[in-house]
This record gives sequence, structure tokens and C-alpha cells, in this order.
Amino acid sequence: MLYLVRHGQTEFNVQERIQGLCDSSLTEKGIEDTAKLAKHLAAVDFKEVYASNLGRTIQTARIIQGSRQLPVLSLGELNEMGFGVWEGKSLTELRESSLEQLEAFWHDPVGYIAPEGGQTFAEMFEQVRQGSRLLFARAKNQDILAVSHGMWVKSFCCIWQGKGIADVWEPPFVHNTALTVVDCSGDKPHFVLEADLSHLQK
Repeated sequence: MLYLVRHGQTEFNVQERIQGLCDSSLTEKGIEDTAKLAKHLAAVDFKEVYASNLGRTIQTARIIQGSRQLPVLSLGELNEMGFGVWEGKSLTELRESSLEQLEAFWHDPVGYIAPEGGQTFAEMFEQVRQGSRLLFARAKNQDILAVSHGMWVKSFCCIWQGKGIADVWEPPFVHNTALTVVDCSGDKPHFVLEADLSHLQK
């Protein structure tokens, strides 16, 4: 079984800044919410723990794994979508300088033109395909944890539910610490949970 998690809330999330491949630390709320998810998953016998190369996912993975003596294995294929020159900028700044491009990102992903140094949705989907195949292989006969990012998880769900780039923003939204569980034991991945937040309601 694959347990796929979006990282906890970060400082940039609160400030509404684009993170992409840059980084910021988990907030106090991010740490608390991740601890709730860790408690929720305490009985799962994870055999391997994966995270992207970015500190916010590694920090999240370490909290979830708790007392399990497992290394957090970093995978670049789990990295967030790259936003190039947008990274570190606030949504307010981008609405002033790149409104049409920003609107396309949210409302016309097929027509979205990536900022300089950033990734298109097609490039992101290919990265996710590569990373998810590795995760499926590792989760076929054992439970593994993979901590990634909002855009990564949305792309993952879209791809393996047979949808296209145009459908990437269909609900549910992947909030911080959202849990997606996928049964990888068969020929095709079977979604058990998608973007679940029940651990925050306990």
C-alpha cells in the first residue's frame, strides 16, 4: 500500500508565496497537523519512507515516521513543480506582473505558459509518471510512505485516474497533510483514499 502525503503547512503557504523548488520551514500549525497525521498512521508498518529533495517534505516525513528506525530516502522525482522566476514571489506580486499567466495556471492548465525556468504541466506529468512507477514497484507487497507536494499529488491522481491536464484542478483540493492511499497490489493502482483530512477532525 502506498501512503502519499502532502507536506505540512509552511511559512510560504501562510505568506501566499510561490514555493516550487525553493523552500521554507513548517509552521507551528504545520508541525501540529503533521503530528496528528503521525498519530493517525501510528499502526501502519511502513517498510520504507520517501520524500522529495526539499526540506519541507523531509521534515514532514520525519515527524510521521516517529520512532520507526527508517531512513528518509530523497527522490528528485517527488519534487514540486518548478516555477522558475516566480519562486519566492507573492501572489499579490504575480497578480500585478503576470496576471494572465497566473490565471491560466489555475483556469487553463493546457494553455498555461510556464514562467522562465519553470515547468509546463506536460513536463510535470512526465516527472510524476516516472516517480510514481518507482513508488508502485516498492509498494506492491509492502506499506510505504511518500511525502510530496500539492501539485505532485494532484498530477498523480489525475494521471492514474485516467484524466488529462485539463482536469488537474478537479476536486478534491490537496490541502497540507492531506492523505491519499493507493493499493498497488494489482495490475492497476486502486485509490482507497484521496486527499483525506480526517486526521485533523479527531
